[in-house]
Amino acid sequence: MALGQIEQGLELTDDSPRVLYHTKGVILSRLADATESVDIARKRMAQSESAFRRVLSMNARDAYAYQGLAEMYLAWAKRTIDDDERASYLAKSEEVISQGLKEVRDKDGLWIVSSEVEEFVGNDPKQLVALERAVRDAPASVVARYLLARKYRADGKPANAIAVLESVVQSYPEEFRSYREYALALLQTGEPLLRAINTLRLSSLYGMSDPRYLATLGGLYYLDKQFGEAEKIFSEGLRKELPARDLQIVRFRPGLEGLANRVTGTVGQVSAGYSFIDVPGFPRILCPASKYGGVVLRSGMRVDFDLTFSAKSAVAESPVLV
Repeated sequence: MALGQIEQGLELTDDSPRVLYHTKGVILSRLADATESVDIARKRMAQSESAFRRVLSMNARDAYAYQGLAEMYLAWAKRTIDDDERASYLAKSEEVISQGLKEVRDKDGLWIVSSEVEEFVGNDPKQLVALERAVRDAPASVVARYLLARKYRADGKPANAIAVLESVVQSYPEEFRSYREYALALLQTGEPLLRAINTLRLSSLYGMSDPRYLATLGGLYYLDKQFGEAEKIFSEGLRKELPARDLQIVRFRPGLEGLANRVTGTVGQVSAGYSFIDVPGFPRILCPASKYGGVVLRSGMRVDFDLTFSAKSAVAESPVLV
């Protein structure tokens, strides 16, 4: 019934029917996921893909169309029982995500789908074999290499991730997510901060519009005590008018990458809902709360905290009184 109403609407309107095509794509995607017949499901999936592609032909910056298309590919990857087809559709999903991240301002939806891809791959040991085969069969596939490297790094094999991404960071500066994975893998193997920074900078033309990229590069400069350079990176999000919530969320936690990030400081200014912590040799650090664990922070208190980074600043997390 809904599809019938949409088709009538498409016939009646002379205006841009992007919303109708998007809704059509979503409905067809869900029908494809729910239909038992594989042949009919494939037909619905092709129709859904066509609808989402139609939206993107009207507006290449439509975040919802990229997200819907990526979700549809991921849903099929979860459904198919063929390992090679699954790897192919996971790569298709990530390829759409990669395209969308270069085009849209509001990137959260795409990053959410990407995290769902990562979770699905991580939960199925067979996916590693399939991804390794995908890279062997199509060695020029940038997305397959990114997926495999991300899996390697999640499995604690950063050296393998570096080897897989070597050709990407030599030739594809637009693939800023691969550069981020490569830089983090370098850190996990004990390489100096400066090498990771220089690698990540190679993709700055494309990464500066992404909050995770900004948080990581700015954070690495900060950890290297190049505070002026860090501030230049953190100011890019405001200059590019990224959504405020994207700038405020912590995107880079050095502790997860094997870097020491537990810091001791003194509570300085305290205001309603936030505070600042002073650490010798560092600029004043934002703490996005004035109360932790039932303890109200007051000026002069000594605290330990995790040094983390959003796209706009250093952030103190999980303070504990010392």
